[in-house]
Amino acid sequence: MTNAENIRGKKLKTLLADLKSKEVDKQILAVQEMKIHGNETIVEPLIQVLSTTKSNELKQEIVDVLNNVKSSAVPEKIIACLANDKYENCRQIILASIWNSGLDYPRLSS
Repeated sequence: MTNAENIRGKKLKTLLADLKSKEVDKQILAVQEMKIHGNETIVEPLIQVLSTTKSNELKQEIVDVLNNVKSSAVPEKIIACLANDKYENCRQIILASIWNSGLDYPRLSS
């Protein structure tokens, strides 16, 4: 692991911890930073917060991240969350993020 990867990993770990904060402002700042420093590992934690938060501002920040991700590793994570009953209340938002992101998603066989 290079020094840059190590620093990025530590930054991401801090942001994920801030996302779990009880302070909405701290969560919002973490999500905003994730737009810059995030990778596919942030998808489920973001959806987890999205499914429980009452803050419309925080929800909007999370939706913005999900709609604008460009990593080819994200579709697998999104599909897993879509299939998870624990996030049933977020399915419409997750489906919209699939459409809005413009990423290639695998075809699901019936």
